[in-house]
Amino acid sequence: MSSSKSNSYRFNRSLVCTFVICAFCTLALLQQISAQDMDKSMQGKAKARLAWPELEGKSISEAKATIEKDGQFQVQVLKKGAMVTMDYREDRVRIYDDGEGNVHGKPRVG
Repeated sequence: MSSSKSNSYRFNRSLVCTFVICAFCTLALLQQISAQDMDKSMQGKAKARLAWPELEGKSISEAKATIEKDGQFQVQVLKKGAMVTMDYREDRVRIYDDGEGNVHGKPRVG
């Protein structure tokens, strides 16, 4: 390999490494900013419940009524193992039906 090709290869490799490092740093910074924005949005608000572990194994209707009483949540009842979107919504709680009309897992905001 000639020296100009060798130098070009080293330059390209270091350029790629620099790009990857910058990308990771940018992602870390964006995650930190998102966390700070979430903290700011929660300031001055009463801290809402995020999960209802005590409802695991209870009837679906009882769980749905309890969650709706606790706050302004859109309650979704789904079959255990159902495919769902991965977006996080502060106004949504998913309840998973175990197939016998009882709650599978603990319902949580998201």
